[in-house]
Amino acid sequence: EAAPHFTRRFTEFIAAVRKDFGDPDLPFFQVQIGRVIGDWIPECWESIREQQRRIALEVPGVSLATAVDLSLDDCIHISTDDLKRLGKRLAHLACLKLYSREGQPGPQLCSISRENLGLRVVFSHVNGRLTCKGRLSGFAIVGADDRQRPAIFSQKVDPQDPGSVILQLTGGEPLPGDRVIYGPGLDPYCNLTDEADMAVPAFGPVEIP
Repeated sequence: EAAPHFTRRFTEFIAAVRKDFGDPDLPFFQVQIGRVIGDWIPECWESIREQQRRIALEVPGVSLATAVDLSLDDCIHISTDDLKRLGKRLAHLACLKLYSREGQPGPQLCSISRENLGLRVVFSHVNGRLTCKGRLSGFAIVGADDRQRPAIFSQKVDPQDPGSVILQLTGGEPLPGDRVIYGPGLDPYCNLTDEADMAVPAFGPVEIP
């Protein structure tokens, strides 16, 4: 029941901390929640991830590193090795924001468009090009009934466009009401990063224009 209130509460918290420190531009670095194994409500977990993503886009001075692709040491806590990866992601953002180091903050969803036999998902702020180990995974289609449906038979980074992913769909076209989600549910397998190991944040479900 707390999920719908997250954006308001977190933005109020940011404003309160900035007021207390007398610094309206105080930077915030947040970690988008990752995977969890247990009796949680998937839609609420997805909602928090999406709200975190949007806050980083809409509230000045807020940055986001995601943990959705990282391994666990128990039902919820990130493993030691991948905490080190996450620490480097946060350090990368801090160096960009605070010390003007060259680079990009990491992939951010830019657009979704229809294309031959499916969809093109475009990302901005990519360091180098998008990459993955093994077969790309993490994207899904959510239908008008709010349920995932088995529609994507191929997902791959476009070799001609370093910031795009091509999703090929059964039937070639999305159905009315279809939406795209990356990192669905409590325990998704996601493996899309850029060459600086900045991972694509979980997002969605996002409407298809």
